[in-house]
Amino acid sequence: MKKQGVNALPVIALVVQLKEEDTPEAMEKYAESELEIPEKIAGWVAGEKLTPFSYITCKSDLNYFRTVPPHSRQRQRLGFGNVGSDYANQIQRMVECAQTDEHFLFALSLYRDALSESNQVFKIARFFSVLESLAYKLKSQDCPSRKAVKELLGLTDGAMACYSIAGKEYNFDRIEISGRLRDKLFHGVPFRENDLNHASRHVLELLENQPETIANTLRDDCELEFARWANGASNGLKPNKV
Repeated sequence: MKKQGVNALPVIALVVQLKEEDTPEAMEKYAESELEIPEKIAGWVAGEKLTPFSYITCKSDLNYFRTVPPHSRQRQRLGFGNVGSDYANQIQRMVECAQTDEHFLFALSLYRDALSESNQVFKIARFFSVLESLAYKLKSQDCPSRKAVKELLGLTDGAMACYSIAGKEYNFDRIEISGRLRDKLFHGVPFRENDLNHASRHVLELLENQPETIANTLRDDCELEFARWANGASNGLKPNKV
């Protein structure tokens, strides 16, 4: 056992020195934000994904230790009706589709990476890339990425998302926003407030304060599209446009 595990799960300590003391919870939250970039750089150095397993917060009088168990949504099925033989058959169709369709398997790989992304804004861009990869047959000169993804989802008239948070209403086209965000991060295309119409500019506030709201909606889009694809019902399975 010792020989087998000698090279497994090496440990690295990342240290953040704070100028002021606060509650352990507040200090840890600040440290997490400061560690986002060092974690990614350390991953480059190690050639592996880093998995946090504990935090130690040191104050002048006491030290605090907290383990970080793997996070789980504790979901066992996708929505209502996914039980028994129907659910098992759906899983089997997913397996068969992944075995025979490399595009589907690649999209699943992108989706796995998106789920493990800790930065919620990056996660939005990654989920859009998942949908775009499934819309490859729909893309053309007259049907670029965002339009193709809407056609994939059957939302050609607009992929409107509506949220009510802290008494404020947010209404915008989630595919337009996530596609522009992906273009900014991947292609270096500017994403400025004046690029949006007046009715959509409030989404920048949502991206800054609660980006997970948008990320979760796009995750649901991906989940539904994977099921459609495996069932042979996806718009993305249509013949290539000329």
